[in-house]
Amino acid sequence: KNNSKNILFLNELDKENLNFLYKFCDIGIISLNVDHKLNNIPGKLLSYLQAGLPVIAAINPNNDLKEIIFKYQIGEYIESISVDELEEKLISLIKRIEGDEDIKRRCKDLWKDQFSTQTAVDQIKKEIVL
Repeated sequence: KNNSKNILFLNELDKENLNFLYKFCDIGIISLNVDHKLNNIPGKLLSYLQAGLPVIAAINPNNDLKEIIFKYQIGEYIESISVDELEEKLISLIKRIEGDEDIKRRCKDLWKDQFSTQTAVDQIKKEIVL
């Protein structure tokens, strides 16, 4: 509508095309409804991590996602709908990405160590007595 040159809107993409698109991205965006009362680790976090993308997350208060982001230093989060706070955190994340050569590796390592299919298989095998 505004003839913007730096925004592209696409219909839903299949996994192969989405993974290809991630190669041209620097940050993954997560936006959860602040009124949610339950924790929610969205699937897109996993695809962002697998692609090595740090995240900016607008999440509901007390969501466990903030602890993951903070503990593993994989992005920034806010627990409100404040556009000013989101802008501040986004600028902070951009500066961190520019100065932190390891952030993309930490994202990939977190996915591999905590969320990969092989990790799930290994956890299940440990619990099963054969």
